[in-house]
Amino acid sequence: MLRRVCWAAVLCFAVAALSSAASADAPAAVDRPLWCVTTLEGAPDPQALLAGQDWPASSLTGFVGMTTGKLGRRQPVVWLSRDDRDLHIAWRIPRLGDAPFAASATERDGPLWNDDSFEVFLDPGHTHRDYMQFIVNSTGALYDGRGRDASWNSGAEVRVAQDAAAWAGVLTVPLADLGGAPAHGAVWAANFAVDRSVPQRPSDGWQQEDANLVWSPVSASLHEPARSGHLVFGGTARV
Repeated sequence: MLRRVCWAAVLCFAVAALSSAASADAPAAVDRPLWCVTTLEGAPDPQALLAGQDWPASSLTGFVGMTTGKLGRRQPVVWLSRDDRDLHIAWRIPRLGDAPFAASATERDGPLWNDDSFEVFLDPGHTHRDYMQFIVNSTGALYDGRGRDASWNSGAEVRVAQDAAAWAGVLTVPLADLGGAPAHGAVWAANFAVDRSVPQRPSDGWQQEDANLVWSPVSASLHEPARSGHLVFGGTARV
């Protein structure tokens, strides 16, 4: 699969390195993943993502087990873009065999982490302390909170779809809910995670993979903002 990066990728890495060096958690900065967020108008259709249709946003993968640090056998793909109004985060998560996706939670801010879900952690201030959390399950239920406070609500919108091979989703968050539109070259701390029910966890014949896959490795919990990766905003094209 073609890896997409924004045209300013090299500059992005340099900016992120300098910004991280000035942050409170600089010693671990070199160990964190980094990705560029391109500027595009609008968001994709989750049905199109399932069908393999192209969306010219930057895409990332390489998720690892939360406790083992090992690459997952069945990788999700995540796309990121922003426009003048919103941040768009899209994903496609493969199905294991013909097992159904778990989706018990239906209410806003329910325990979606017990379902087959996708989680987003955003720290627009690049503090590695303060963050917003979003969770979406395979039927489109939404959790949003600030830190562990579920009383905070955003104006986020969710669309999901699934077929025999995968489920896909699109989370659109108003930039106003995240402190405003980021400047060109701005660096946010962020992490992404996949919650998997037991039937959706591959096995090597001896044991199943972790229930959680993460983009930026953590030690014991998804709520470890000091270990978040970085998103750099800039670029309107891909190379």
